[in-house]
Amino acid sequence: MKSFLFSFLIFFISFTSLGQETFIISAVDEAPFIKECYDPNKDTKECFNQNLSDHVKSNLVTPKTLKGEGKAYATFQVSEKGKIEEIKVKATDEDQKAEVIRVLSEIRILEPAKVKGKAVAMSYAMPIIFKQEMFDSYASYFETRAKDLPHARSTAFPPHVAACASKDDKFQCFSNSIENMIRENVAAKPGGVLNLSFEIDKEAKLQNVTVLSHNDQNASKQAKSFLEQLSLKGPARNEQKQPVKSYYYERLVF
Repeated sequence: MKSFLFSFLIFFISFTSLGQETFIISAVDEAPFIKECYDPNKDTKECFNQNLSDHVKSNLVTPKTLKGEGKAYATFQVSEKGKIEEIKVKATDEDQKAEVIRVLSEIRILEPAKVKGKAVAMSYAMPIIFKQEMFDSYASYFETRAKDLPHARSTAFPPHVAACASKDDKFQCFSNSIENMIRENVAAKPGGVLNLSFEIDKEAKLQNVTVLSHNDQNASKQAKSFLEQLSLKGPARNEQKQPVKSYYYERLVF
């Protein structure tokens, strides 16, 4: 463990020495703004630290397939244009490393750090703890996150796309259609695995789209972007044929 911490210290020092124009958070006048921090009564540095921590806790996925508990150390820069860059992660497990990179890449900065009113680049370092969750798989994770929503397959009349109107097994057709559209519109590498999930509201709009991958982050981003723009023909319906909300999960291997 000591050698691991020492390696991270060297790793962090080399990171923060990239240039004189890069500041650490304690040296800036205003920390980068995340959306929740637009409040004149909030300390920008405290707000940034808290919201960054909340973002990681809310989005980090640690099913047993990611080998459970552990610790990673991450550094990154918020550029003077407000972009997350130079993400570097020190971890003992490659899957955990990929997961940290995914979560940090999704942070959206509204305004960069400032010194004397001028936008500057800021470096940041943080430890990230992986806690073993009671998830046997991504499927059980998504099921837990969906709470009381039924899976599309268990609804009396599942959501559908136009091509499935005349099909007897409409859920199988819906599932096949989603898979085919992802394969046609996403450039995944051979062996890439995508775990995708989304909720479907009563107007057939997709919400809370999430695509997780331990080995193909580019394909994950492409699939998420595609699904967020996807339009369905109709929502799921109950036995009385009334629209109901539902969720969908699928695991694709390329």
